[in-house]
Amino acid sequence: MESFLKTLTGTGTLARQRSGIADTGGVSERPDDAKNVWRMAVRTKGALELKVEWKPGDTEGAYAALSDKVRLSRAHNDTDAFLADVSSLEISRIQTNSLLDQGGLPFAPSALTSLTSLRLASDDLLSEGVLDLFVRSTLVSLDAAGQKITAPRVESLFSSLPPTLPLTSLNLRRNHLALLPAAVLERCQHLTELDASDNRLTEVHSGLLQMCPSLEVLNLESNRISVPALDLRGGGLRTLQLGLNPLDYLPTLAPLTRLVELSVCSVRISKRGPRPDPRTCFAAMPVTAEVL
Repeated sequence: MESFLKTLTGTGTLARQRSGIADTGGVSERPDDAKNVWRMAVRTKGALELKVEWKPGDTEGAYAALSDKVRLSRAHNDTDAFLADVSSLEISRIQTNSLLDQGGLPFAPSALTSLTSLRLASDDLLSEGVLDLFVRSTLVSLDAAGQKITAPRVESLFSSLPPTLPLTSLNLRRNHLALLPAAVLERCQHLTELDASDNRLTEVHSGLLQMCPSLEVLNLESNRISVPALDLRGGGLRTLQLGLNPLDYLPTLAPLTRLVELSVCSVRISKRGPRPDPRTCFAAMPVTAEVL
């Protein structure tokens, strides 16, 4: 990994000065440096959390500052070992509309061999092809909301991965999806949460719950769905959000015996108390309702 960057000759303090990163949490010391700043928060399997901020074009300073923090934590022998132990990564930006490209990263994404969680915390964050460097077969949680992703793009992201994926949470909110690619979903046998709200969906594959048998939370709010063709039989959904769609009718919800939250039209309904099995006992379910 050290070879990924040029040899760093400055001390830890000088490196932080070059990158504008202070000793206290990685926040810039100079007011002007609050503009055009990238931020990365990482967490290891051992629950060590570190944050680093850097300005575009100063990846060496960012890597040096990260190495200083790793050394001070005394939890890893070197930065390479630390990166190999990272399980969670969050990337965001501060007051800039520029895109982060591969050359703007402070380390090679391939160094994150234990990565299980990735969150892109700012809209339209990465240049074309950069997300591919982070998506891998170890991911359990992927939050790619607001990245202008299309259905073909989703398919290409997962095309080189194994046929069965460990994903349990997938957030594709606020993207450009016209459909949910079945070729990807049928590989997500362990998926429990799927958020595809605020997209351009006009329909959803009828066998979605059969493709994702572990699915418990499905959010399809704020799309263009008029005919909810979902086959709900055998599904274990606890939350079904269909609000703010031009629905022609409401699907039959009887098969969803575990359902505790539902949104339709412009109303969301949530349970307030335990619900008996409707197949054996008919009883009103105490609920609360709110306008979306």
